[in-house]
Amino acid sequence: MKKNIAIIDLGSNTFHLLIATIDESQTTILHKRRKYVFLAQTGINTIAEEALHRGLEALAEFKALITEFGVDEVKAIGTAALRSGVNAQTFIGEVKNRFQFDIEIIDGDREASLIQKGIAMACPQASEHALMMDIGGGSIEFILTREGNTVYQESIAIGLGILNNEIPLSDPANFQEIQQIKSRLNKSCHRLIVQLKKHQPKKMVGAAGSFELIAEALGSNIDSDDKCSIAQLEDMYRFIRPLIFSTYEERMKNEFIPQKRVNLAVYAFVVIEWILDIGNFDEIYISKYSLKEGALKEYRDHWLASLRTP
Repeated sequence: MKKNIAIIDLGSNTFHLLIATIDESQTTILHKRRKYVFLAQTGINTIAEEALHRGLEALAEFKALITEFGVDEVKAIGTAALRSGVNAQTFIGEVKNRFQFDIEIIDGDREASLIQKGIAMACPQASEHALMMDIGGGSIEFILTREGNTVYQESIAIGLGILNNEIPLSDPANFQEIQQIKSRLNKSCHRLIVQLKKHQPKKMVGAAGSFELIAEALGSNIDSDDKCSIAQLEDMYRFIRPLIFSTYEERMKNEFIPQKRVNLAVYAFVVIEWILDIGNFDEIYISKYSLKEGALKEYRDHWLASLRTP
């Protein structure tokens, strides 16, 4: 018995589609698609009308692919912007009417849990005592593990879209603006900082997104397999630091930065530099898997369990 399943991750910056075939022995990825919609372009309290329109356009494209691949079931998951936006329910209703997708809005803890499952699939060697993180448009998720157990996890509403709206940057950004971002992170992430001092993980795992961009840029300087890369700390800094103070035009010409992410790239790199500075890590891992892969694993686990139930 096999089943085609589609996972849709409706993130605050990006919508992701993952289509896979699952059976009793394996999972086979059939297709992946990513669309930048920037729901958090004006923050996550109210989603801009043009962003909602982009979201519907992206989902129309996803719907066509879902039909093409003969998907049996769709699991759509909404995160920070859709759980916080006062007009999110209007969008959710429109999606149901147009595409028959039921969007499950998850809280920050469940978001972090699914991210952890995805990361653990890609980088099991980094899962036992590590800080895992996923940088989104509306929130950043942190998961801290020790001896295979989760000792701390938190979803903090300080994503790239929020930072972009709160702290506009010059072109190029100046030192004072960068320090302002880091001060905002220190204030919002005080519980994380306490936990890092307490548990002192030596491994850090960054999930997909901006981290995957860095892995692609470092190329031959990293050890990698299909799902997980290992980067040297000095290589990370060498790539990040010049880009933090780069101009918009310089980032547009950078082959590793997608043009639609050029505006938010500086914020992402500042967040990564900030965590590397405060974390005192020895090993850096980059996972290609995150929420959507974690959701797919969870779905398959439940499906297999149902097959065994008399």
